[in-house]
Amino acid sequence: MHDFSLIFVLISACIYLIGFIPYVYHIFHGRVVPHPFSWTIWCILSAISTYALFSADGATSSLIAPVIRTIALSIGGVIGWFMIRKISINRFDYLFLLLGVSCVLIASYYGVRQAIIPTIILDFLVLSPTIKKIWNDPDSEDIFAWVLVSLSQIFLLLSFNHYTIENSLFWAYQLIINGLVAIFIYRRRLYMSQWTSRVKSFFDSILAFTSKV
Repeated sequence: MHDFSLIFVLISACIYLIGFIPYVYHIFHGRVVPHPFSWTIWCILSAISTYALFSADGATSSLIAPVIRTIALSIGGVIGWFMIRKISINRFDYLFLLLGVSCVLIASYYGVRQAIIPTIILDFLVLSPTIKKIWNDPDSEDIFAWVLVSLSQIFLLLSFNHYTIENSLFWAYQLIINGLVAIFIYRRRLYMSQWTSRVKSFFDSILAFTSKV
């Protein structure tokens, strides 16, 4: 079982990196600018969840993928801070950063179990601007990356020898939310393409009618 756990967690880590490395490539080619606050918060939340996994199961091979994920998010955060002048910072960004720090305090004083639910809620709130952006412009997000992150969580969960709130809830949430975002991107792209096709067909009909007149 332990051999399978190692295999599953290595697959999870590889899948995550396959989605992350192209993102870094797009950053250095100016296609994407990571928001330093968002990536810092995601790094904090990932670190809390990784610590929760360590607290529940100890130093097992299942830690490999969450640790790699946390390191990758910290790299994105550092790059974001170097590019902060290209980002518009508002009051909500500071609020979410403060909430991210508060999750660390909750984990420190009350334990990781009590911090899991606030961590999930905050992760969803930080994701909200991205959801809004996808609604307006579904092509602005890479659906492939969201699918890969969701897929990596499946193999991470398969690597666990047992399941508890501390070691599984956040990663199960990541599996579900990333999958839902990928579906949302697909549905919005499909709707936008159909809408564009209908508008084009409408104007083509008008042009055809006017040409006959």
